[in-house]
Amino acid sequence: MFLLSPYGAWLKLRRSGELLDCFLVGIVLLHWIAISSFPHWWGGHSFGYRLFSDMVPYLTYFLIPIISKIPALPRMHRALFASGFACLIAISFFINYRGANTQVVYAWNRSPVDVDLEPSRIWDWRDLQFLRGLGGGHRR
Repeated sequence: MFLLSPYGAWLKLRRSGELLDCFLVGIVLLHWIAISSFPHWWGGHSFGYRLFSDMVPYLTYFLIPIISKIPALPRMHRALFASGFACLIAISFFINYRGANTQVVYAWNRSPVDVDLEPSRIWDWRDLQFLRGLGGGHRR
C-alpha cells in the first residue's frame, strides 16, 4: 500500500507546500540514497525491505492526503478506490503474515544460492521470497 505514498507526497506538496512536508520528502529520499549506497543495500539475510523499515511512519503520513480525498470522490470512484485500497491492504497483510509466520520464506535467503553471494536473486520474479513454499517454488 506504500506504493501510493509518492502520490500522497505529491498531493501534499502541491496543496500546502509546507516546509515540514518538504523536509519529510527529503528525509525519505536521502534515506533511500543512503541505503542504496551500501554494498549490502538489500539488507543481507532478512525478509522484505529491512533497511527501509525506518521510513514506514513517513510513508504512512503521506497516505493521509490520499485517504482524505475519498469522501470527495463521486460514488462510483469512491467505491473503486476503496476497493483498490482494501486490496492493497489485504496484499500487504498477506505478505507480512507470511514473513512473520512462515520459516520457509527465511530459507529463501540461503536456497538455492545464498542471496549475499548472488544478490541478483532479489529481482527474480519467478522466486518471490514471500511466495516461497506456495506452489512448489523456484527450481534451478
